[in-house]
Amino acid sequence: MHQIINFDKQLFLEINRHHLEWLDPVMLFFSSYAAWGIIALCLLIYVVCTQDKAWRWPIANFLFLCVITTNLLNQLIKVIVARPRPIHEQAFIDLIHSIESFDSSYSFFSAHSSSSFALAVFALLAVRKASFSIFVLFWAFMVAYSRIYVGKHYPFDVIAGILFGTLTAVIGWGIYCNYKKENKHLNKK
Repeated sequence: MHQIINFDKQLFLEINRHHLEWLDPVMLFFSSYAAWGIIALCLLIYVVCTQDKAWRWPIANFLFLCVITTNLLNQLIKVIVARPRPIHEQAFIDLIHSIESFDSSYSFFSAHSSSSFALAVFALLAVRKASFSIFVLFWAFMVAYSRIYVGKHYPFDVIAGILFGTLTAVIGWGIYCNYKKENKHLNKK
């Protein structure tokens, strides 16, 4: 385990050291809660508008529940694992490119990555259009990468977030499809 953690730290340093001045505001945008909220709201509205009228509220609720579930479980796991963020590592102070403000929260696993992928994967399963799928996955990957770029997460934190968010979305989609099958009568309204 010690070797895996060391590899993760070295990988973080390698990825984080590749930064460009013009890219800093772009990564801050993808990493910000405000941008996430605006894009998430736009995605939610788009997904809801692509659905039959009878299924708009149910799909909105299931999508919202997937994102909330991944965030709540993320916060619980962060407290249990209690892995410090890269910006908390004293040995990294002069080595990392950190452009977000310091905070005292934990690193494992990335909530930005998990909630972005929960939203993106659920949305692409609902809409099923290639161009939309490319857009939402690009957005989710940019959010995930930005967390390493700004110095807040190690690569394994981000990978775990991506996997957790994707799994949450797939499970949520399965539950939604089962709900839809059990409530076929709504199609007749």
